[in-house]
Amino acid sequence: MMMRIYALGARRRTALVALFLAAVFAPAAEIAYRLSVEPEHPRQGEAFEIVIEAEGLSHVELEGCSLGEGLSLEASSVRPRVGLAAARLGVEIRLRLVAALPGARTIASIAVRGAEGRLVLGPVSIEVLDAQGAGTLPAWRWEAPSSCYRYEAFAVRLEGPSEANVIARVGFPAPSGLALERAGSALAWVCTALDDGEFSLPEVEVEAGAFSGRAFPHSIAVKPLPAALATTRAIGEFRLSLEGPRSAVLRVGERASFRLILKGRGNHPALILPPPRYMLDDRPLESEALACSRIDAVLPGPGGYEGETVLEVQVSPPRAGTLRVEAPPFPVLGAAGRIEWLSAPPLTFEVRVLAHEGLGDADPFAAWHETAAAPTASRRAAPAEAGIRDAEAAWRRGERGKALALVCAAARTSPFDARLRTLASSLAAEIGAPTPLADRYPPPVLALGAAAAAASLAAVLIVAGRAFLPLRGGKAQRQGRRPAFEALGGLLLAAALALLALAALASREHKATYAVVWTDRALSIPSPKAEGGTPLVRGETGRVIGHSEGYVALRFPDGTLGWVPEETVYLY
Repeated sequence: MMMRIYALGARRRTALVALFLAAVFAPAAEIAYRLSVEPEHPRQGEAFEIVIEAEGLSHVELEGCSLGEGLSLEASSVRPRVGLAAARLGVEIRLRLVAALPGARTIASIAVRGAEGRLVLGPVSIEVLDAQGAGTLPAWRWEAPSSCYRYEAFAVRLEGPSEANVIARVGFPAPSGLALERAGSALAWVCTALDDGEFSLPEVEVEAGAFSGRAFPHSIAVKPLPAALATTRAIGEFRLSLEGPRSAVLRVGERASFRLILKGRGNHPALILPPPRYMLDDRPLESEALACSRIDAVLPGPGGYEGETVLEVQVSPPRAGTLRVEAPPFPVLGAAGRIEWLSAPPLTFEVRVLAHEGLGDADPFAAWHETAAAPTASRRAAPAEAGIRDAEAAWRRGERGKALALVCAAARTSPFDARLRTLASSLAAEIGAPTPLADRYPPPVLALGAAAAAASLAAVLIVAGRAFLPLRGGKAQRQGRRPAFEALGGLLLAAALALLALAALASREHKATYAVVWTDRALSIPSPKAEGGTPLVRGETGRVIGHSEGYVALRFPDGTLGWVPEETVYLY
């Protein structure tokens, strides 16, 4: 019996020894690392860093660094890494060195030790640039076409080491005959050839730290502009459009705004945008009736200027008739080297005479006076009579925007008077404007009253559905429930809540301010220097959403936002 126990103890001791030896001599966990040199090509006499990022190590210290000739260790640091995968340890080791000699330098080995084991790296080769840079500086070169057309806009770049593009700087005067404008970076330009002949981009020195260098001259042959492009000088990829007032009816003597728009990429600043042709009853309009202004909303980009060039023309028709606006044929030299002819659909408008006693023979206020004179309508018309009298007087004076705003205000005050809404629509039609904006919801007081009535009736029905019988033997006997009453009361209560929500919407709408606009354009910013804008019809209405000094911000029915001068706005 004793021999069996001793043998069992021996086997256990053998197993424990085997486990101990396996733990001591087991291979260490794999250590992943990444080594980099910052900068990649240090300069002689300047400090640089060896950066080692290792995963699977903790409590690390530098054990040794075997440096080659011309290298010296200035400092070292170790810190935990941030952003490693979960449950993975890691460190970042930085060695700051200085190279005293140029050329190929070598670090034979770098040894670090951590709690998990030892890591030995090497050899590491480093190319050290000469302090003076003789014969070792990286090359720079011009990236530009060898030929182009006169007035063509093309991209110019200085190309060098990719690491230096962010920090590189260069300065030089623009060569005679070439216009240069920076295009997004210190080493990119858009160039426009202004004359025929041979031109050269100059030899320049590029400052980029260790990557500084020189770019040699680059010649560009500028060819004459093709004769077919003499009227436009347009070279690039463009689209042409023609815009005018939204209304098909114009008034004699009133200004109307037309815009010829050229969108795309090309030589916007150098091209010519010929004005449209304006024919009134097949006769061209006199120059006194036209006022032109050009707007270039473009930015330099990789392939030229991108954006749009707009020719805005203010037209004042001197007489009644049919006005036809046509964009002239627009030749463009495209990217394929072929000349294309752009066009835009013509616009046609009816020009009418403006009479102070109404427009033509129709008097939009006549129908109002007829209905207002009826005995059944006299009481209903009384609240709006003063506003309508003022509106009619303004209409007779030719202040049609003000007249329309006064009628719209009266219609908001008396929302159930259909005659006022009809009169507002008639005035807008005479002006040639869209139907004016009006409140969509009933007055909030009406919605609140209906909600209160529905809630009261719902409470009565619910109580009636849960009635009690008289006392019997000291206890109240509940009568059988009436489910129909309770269900109807619940429906009425839901209707009351819906009416309350409607009242909230109506109240918000009732507080809104609308405006009649008497201008041809809504601006993108509240400034007289604003370029472009959205064409408007005089008499169009919008909702006021903001104010700035001298300007009002409006939201129009189609969702367009814009600023208009305060003096062109009639609020209601």
